[in-house]
Amino acid sequence: MLESNSRIVRFFQNIKYWFLHRTFKRFDIVKLKTLKPGYHDIDTRMLHACFNLLTQYVECEKPFDFIEWDHDEVHRHVASEIKYLYHWWKEVYPNRYKTEASILKDHEYKRWMEWENVCEEEDKQNLIRLMEIRPYLWT
Repeated sequence: MLESNSRIVRFFQNIKYWFLHRTFKRFDIVKLKTLKPGYHDIDTRMLHACFNLLTQYVECEKPFDFIEWDHDEVHRHVASEIKYLYHWWKEVYPNRYKTEASILKDHEYKRWMEWENVCEEEDKQNLIRLMEIRPYLWT
């Protein structure tokens, strides 16, 4: 009888989670909180999606509270990469546009194009770094 009750409870829990994860707690959708509503090219959405997921990992899952990152060199490296990339996304990336505005204000289009290329390369390198540590982003 006890086993039958546990199956019934599990059945209803499965229904509950099926409903929740298809309505209110969607894990198959990435909300791009860092982009204003409107049209954005795929490359921009991809960058924001990846780094929004990293932000969610750091801020919501709090991996530094639950995971022992010091037990080997690989995990120490991954922890430092997570911290670096999170800092870059939250502090460095948003402030780049202040530089862009000052260059455009001075009508230095050649300098702006050079600056834009440097930023694109930095974005690419940080996305590569994020993809290299992707297998470790779980709690």
